[in-house]
Amino acid sequence: INFKMYKKEFANSNLKSLITTQGNFLIKLGILKRAEIISKNIQFSKKADIFYRIKRLIDAKYMGSLFKVLFVSKFKNNFNLGFK
Repeated sequence: INFKMYKKEFANSNLKSLITTQGNFLIKLGILKRAEIISKNIQFSKKADIFYRIKRLIDAKYMGSLFKVLFVSKFKNNFNLGFK
């Protein structure tokens, strides 16, 4: 997907757009903190499994940079959770 082209088209339509990687998005939403919370009182093997799966989602070597997240809104909207 040509995200730069989409970003330009959104700007031409007076829309604000932000693009980030899946890894950055999930980290900024707090996936690591949530994993710590849910894995507090569980067996080590299950905890390791949770963190292994999260690593696959956020690590740039795996899916973290493979997928992108696109946010589009009106310029007046200041919502940007997970992007900044």
